[in-house]
Amino acid sequence: MNIYDKLKSRKIPLTFLCLLLFFTLFFALLFYNTKKALTVFYLKNEIPEQKGLSASYIVNGKESKQIDPEIFFKSENSLLFSRTKDFSIRWNGILKVEKSRFYKIGTTSDDDSSLSIDGELLVDNLGSHPLIKKDEKIFLVKGFHTLELFYRQRGGEAYMELFWSWHKKPRSFIPKDNLIPVAIDARMKSAISQFKDDIAELKLLFCFFSLLSLLCLIYLCFYSKLKVYSKELAICLFSFFVITVFIDVIPGIHLDECWRFYSVKKIAKGIHSLNGMNSYSGSLYQYLLWPFFEFLGYKVLVLRMVSASFNVLALFLAMRLIKIFFPEDKSNYLWLGLLLGTFPAFVTCSRFAIENTTLNLLLTFLGLFYLVKAVQALTVKGEVFYAFFSGLFLGIAAYNHIIAVTVPFSLFLSLLIIYRKDFFSRKVVLFMNMLGLVIGISPRIYGMLIGIGNAASQSKLNTVKSLNWLADLNYLPQLLCSLWDGSILYLRFCGEIILPVFPYISVALLFLFISACFISKKDLLNKKIFLLLLFPLLATVLKTVITPSLCLRYFFIGLTAVPFYLVCFSAPLRAHSKRVFQVTGRGILILIICLNCMYLSINYFYSFGKNGGRSSFFNLGERLTETSNHFMRSDRLYKQLLKKGVSQVIGSNFIVFPLGSYDLEKQYLDLKIQSETELPVLTEKDLFKKTALVFFNGNLREGFANIFKAKERKSFSHNSIYYRFDPSFDQNFTVFILEYKEKDK
Repeated sequence: MNIYDKLKSRKIPLTFLCLLLFFTLFFALLFYNTKKALTVFYLKNEIPEQKGLSASYIVNGKESKQIDPEIFFKSENSLLFSRTKDFSIRWNGILKVEKSRFYKIGTTSDDDSSLSIDGELLVDNLGSHPLIKKDEKIFLVKGFHTLELFYRQRGGEAYMELFWSWHKKPRSFIPKDNLIPVAIDARMKSAISQFKDDIAELKLLFCFFSLLSLLCLIYLCFYSKLKVYSKELAICLFSFFVITVFIDVIPGIHLDECWRFYSVKKIAKGIHSLNGMNSYSGSLYQYLLWPFFEFLGYKVLVLRMVSASFNVLALFLAMRLIKIFFPEDKSNYLWLGLLLGTFPAFVTCSRFAIENTTLNLLLTFLGLFYLVKAVQALTVKGEVFYAFFSGLFLGIAAYNHIIAVTVPFSLFLSLLIIYRKDFFSRKVVLFMNMLGLVIGISPRIYGMLIGIGNAASQSKLNTVKSLNWLADLNYLPQLLCSLWDGSILYLRFCGEIILPVFPYISVALLFLFISACFISKKDLLNKKIFLLLLFPLLATVLKTVITPSLCLRYFFIGLTAVPFYLVCFSAPLRAHSKRVFQVTGRGILILIICLNCMYLSINYFYSFGKNGGRSSFFNLGERLTETSNHFMRSDRLYKQLLKKGVSQVIGSNFIVFPLGSYDLEKQYLDLKIQSETELPVLTEKDLFKKTALVFFNGNLREGFANIFKAKERKSFSHNSIYYRFDPSFDQNFTVFILEYKEKDK
């Protein structure tokens, strides 16, 4: 049987398709990481055994070539100078850098000299002049860099030297072991040509396997058993695009996301921990990120793409869940997928790569999905299997973050209220579910026992013991409305709302609920619908009680119930015999989807993309003052700091950690965390580094603003240190360059 017959009979082995997909990913990864490796490989093949730089001497119009081990020339010990006083020398080759750091490289010459590194002019010391020393600061990464040096003697005394220095290293000649006499115009061109040929071959292989993978995907969607899921897959692809567009820069990386990089680095070094960021979160998320970081690099894009993938899988499970929970309506899952995929809370929080907003949603939907399958199972074996794994996934979610314990607790309480005695009739399901839950949550219980004495745990315990949560319960309805309409989320992530948000989802929920009550009357609040209403409501109230504050991330899982409500409450209208009711029900859902896309485009993507975030503060209940500062874009600031030659940055942890996440692999910067209400205490080591003091620009705490004179944004002196305000940096930050000399204000 040939391939055509296999295609026609739909018998192409799934293993073959998986192998094609694997090879495509393999070549994509190879192409991604190979460019630098090939460059070093070819360069090493062209390195001669001699050390120094290739020199071209031009005297009286005649050229002679040799290799100079070090660049040091003066008239007193030069035979060339005794013959003529008008000549030029051009050196070229490779500078070998053994460690990534800031270097000061320059020339001391009489007369002309110039220095270029990697094709860019670094030192311009041209002109007929006496002995002049000139140097510039440059950051060089470990590896090889092209170097071109020019010197011309115009008469009088002759002198030329090439030197470098760095922190704790005084000025000295560049050793010959760091200089490689490669002829850039010949050998390097040959190496680059060969490099381009190999890259072209890799591109060709990558395109070939990509085409095969595309054909496999088409086959999987339309000719295999996955054909029944083609609509769900299409919605998931659409949602994945919405979630991941500009995901590495919108919004700026948060401190809690940065911590994932450092935690995975520890895991890679063999340091394993049961707890995550604190005693009430686990390390499962970091272990799942580990292989992706090791293969693709410790990048913001990798972190958020992996996290977004978890939520797209959760979206697929949500559609499957409503399909088996309400089998009578064949279109419910499509409406749910479109509503949830464009839901403001789902899109914005899916781009915030922490446990509560990514992995826990997938684990929760897995637990609920298997619970429904257990209830519907026709055999005892099916009941045992599905019930155990339902409890296990819910328990693992609680291990991942203790806030998820509210899900099984509120679920069991809701089932007990609705079904009463019938709740205990399925003893096998109940027992296996509880067994799986205990096994899944046991690491979290042990982890909390380990950290029960720490200050953070005790502080949160004292907060829960206080009765401030009672005041927050009054604020809860207002908070929930602003969450599912998206206004508070746009303020949290972007700091501003360009297009005022009409409470369209709140109004639609109210209208659809009233309409469904009139149309369905007693049939609306059946046990399934009542469970769907009561379960998320109880979970939300429990979270308000046990959490130290109304932190928005804690309500994310409960917010995903809103699209379920919209679908269920609109079902009577969409299933009505009269055409006008059908059009009304569908029209409302389509309008919500369109408004979701419009508000996200303007208040989230456009707003943040235009400014990189705005500074704002707002209260969430009685226990928390929230700010958008923590999501400001910091990658531009990082590039500006390097360009300015800054080697040390001092700032709050919400500034230092994001900068450190961009600097994790290269380690260009020395980063120090400083209290927001005090000036930094500097040591003697800091005197050798160009230091920047950075903090958020905008409305700040009063003590912070007074100390740094942030409102005036002016330079000032303190303890013989001059804090020079530099307005050339990103306007979302206020940056002072520290100069170690006494100046007047």
